[in-house]
Amino acid sequence: MVRSGDVRTVADPTQAEPNPNKQAAADGSHGAPAARASILQNPQLPVVLALALFALTFAAGTLRWQAFYSEMGGPTGLLTQTDFPGLGLASRMVASGRGGQLYDLKQQLLEQRRMTAEGSLSLSPADDAVLRYPYPYTPFLAVLWSPLAGLPLLSQMALYGLLNLAAFTVGLCLLLAALPLPGRTRLLFLLGALTSFPFINNLEQGQSSGLVMLALGGGIALMLRGKNLPAGLMLGLLVIKVQWLPLLVLVLLFKRQWRTLAGMLATGAVLCALSVLLMGTGWIGPYLSVLGQAQGYSRALLLDPLYSHSFGGGLAALLAPGDDTIRTASLVCTLACAGLLLAAWRGPWQPGSLRWAGLMALTIVAAVFSNVHVNTHDLCLLALPAALGCAYIAGSNAADTIRTLWYGLLWAAYIVPAFLLPQTFAWPVRMTTLIMLLMLGLLAWQLLSVQQKDGDPLASQV
Repeated sequence: MVRSGDVRTVADPTQAEPNPNKQAAADGSHGAPAARASILQNPQLPVVLALALFALTFAAGTLRWQAFYSEMGGPTGLLTQTDFPGLGLASRMVASGRGGQLYDLKQQLLEQRRMTAEGSLSLSPADDAVLRYPYPYTPFLAVLWSPLAGLPLLSQMALYGLLNLAAFTVGLCLLLAALPLPGRTRLLFLLGALTSFPFINNLEQGQSSGLVMLALGGGIALMLRGKNLPAGLMLGLLVIKVQWLPLLVLVLLFKRQWRTLAGMLATGAVLCALSVLLMGTGWIGPYLSVLGQAQGYSRALLLDPLYSHSFGGGLAALLAPGDDTIRTASLVCTLACAGLLLAAWRGPWQPGSLRWAGLMALTIVAAVFSNVHVNTHDLCLLALPAALGCAYIAGSNAADTIRTLWYGLLWAAYIVPAFLLPQTFAWPVRMTTLIMLLMLGLLAWQLLSVQQKDGDPLASQV
């Protein structure tokens, strides 16, 4: 048990120590140097600087988007350069009763050409000769979106972007509300995530990171509150993007969280039943084939490890080995991460404890780092382990050096994609991959090497 005097309040990382010379500087007794020192030691300065950086990043991202809009010649040209037409063509196939052919890439190409002929896309004949928008994901998102397939494609993307924005905000807010972070820190986390370049890129490309955030953020928040079955129902939405499931499911199996797993299975079963009802069973075999191709970085699916931020992408940038070598190394990385998680998760399952928050942060970072392919937009999901890690590190007995390193890594994860993305892909050492590796190592070091009190209650840190 923890004595009440042992419980530490989570510190706000934006706060500085009180300034003992504040009154003296205000009186002018130390002159201009003291006044400057007073400004630099103002506890509000880190908050102001953070907000200024958020505003600058958001402005830069939206201006780049506007410039790209003009360069592409308007909304149709811009839409043509996004990933959303992949979902558009998949949902049209489902809505028109051709769902059984969903994973036939030739049929996807024919649907793409129909969309070009209708004027929804502005592809040249040469570009339209090959599939530019493959749909390799589970059919569930296409099935759920199929009632809206009759809308103009541009209207669909606008609506999808709004839903993504809402899902991302709700998922992150649910998690932040369940963590013992100061109100100001919660707000800064939310603003930072929403203004980050990866999330702006998610909206630009018509991607689904908002839905992943809703499933993970909402599911983890419910587990923190001890609501295991509802947590599983929420986490079950990850079947839309199954690449986020393996390590999380492994942890839940290892800790025998049967109610949570039952909830996940129930959500998956409902989505599968709905898909079979609308599409039959003809899609199952071809989907498994496409899934295997995706694991092998099939260029037909527009997958290239050189453009990934995960371990495989970092390895491709550093050594440029063949796809088979990268696939093997990525499998070894995944197994190593699984072993690390099993070692770290030994002990009681105590949602609501500081250690549990740290372990869940470790799990999510490991899932991102070891993923087969992590696009730039996927990096916005690092807001989850960032918040969980702050709650753990700030509320535990972590050394000041560990805290400083953790906060520094979070700022690096925000700044590098926003302002150094071209260099990230050009340099042999991929900075985003390195940042995730350091986050993983720092959390693992703190969890495995420092004696923690498993019973330190997370809720009492508020």
